[in-house]
Amino acid sequence: MNLVFPNSIDCYVNHFADFLLEFVPSSHMNVIKTTFHFPNVMIIQGYDFSDTIYNFSKIHDEFLEKFPNYKETIGSDKITFIDLLNNKSHKGLLETWWFTFYNTPRPIYNTFQISEFASPTLKESTTLVTEDKIKFTTPAIFSTEIYNSKQTIETQYMVTSIYPFGYSKYLRSIMYTSEFIAYNLFRIAKTNKISIHNTNVSPLYLDDDLLIKCDGPVSEKRLISLVLDTLTDYDLEEVIYDYDTSKDLTEPIADKPWIESWKVGDLVLF
Repeated sequence: MNLVFPNSIDCYVNHFADFLLEFVPSSHMNVIKTTFHFPNVMIIQGYDFSDTIYNFSKIHDEFLEKFPNYKETIGSDKITFIDLLNNKSHKGLLETWWFTFYNTPRPIYNTFQISEFASPTLKESTTLVTEDKIKFTTPAIFSTEIYNSKQTIETQYMVTSIYPFGYSKYLRSIMYTSEFIAYNLFRIAKTNKISIHNTNVSPLYLDDDLLIKCDGPVSEKRLISLVLDTLTDYDLEEVIYDYDTSKDLTEPIADKPWIESWKVGDLVLF
């Protein structure tokens, strides 16, 4: 998963998607997707199952009043909005529920991403870090060597919000559940990378549809069996009841309530 840097253009786009969720009727399936076209056009997509007509300009004014730091980021507070919200489609915007996790304190991010967040190579110009590249702005301040590096990506003329930002807490819970599973499996799987396919919002509802892929010595079938035998009494909904989802963006590598060891004595291999 891409790691978004605070106060960057990517942070602005994703944060506004999250902010819009506060204005749509509450639903487990709400999705808001924002796409910013430089210099001042924002397209709003997604679905909220209502017939509401939104004044996005007014909402954006409230957003900038609450988070004035973004005025400098976008260079303008006058944005043209295009409303493409769909209130009839039940089709989600996330193409797959496969997630890749790493043996790190925050498994959704790898060591490269976490180290870049702690000490960014490109300083305040970094906007986002993928699994192996740094996305940046203002290329003029960098040397030719950095600009042409295979490890960097220049910000283009369009930025789109990414999962989990703009998604309801319910839909985010699917990723939280998978990350909880991965964190516990790393104790026994003898691997540094695990991919999990899961569509359930809590370990309580896990079933045989769970899929796990890894390159460790333990078979994937055995790992799935261990998960279903030992982790399905973990009530994620209770654990994240008071969790502020805005911290997914503002505190991406901080401790999360679902990143905890569970059934340490039971989740073992013989």
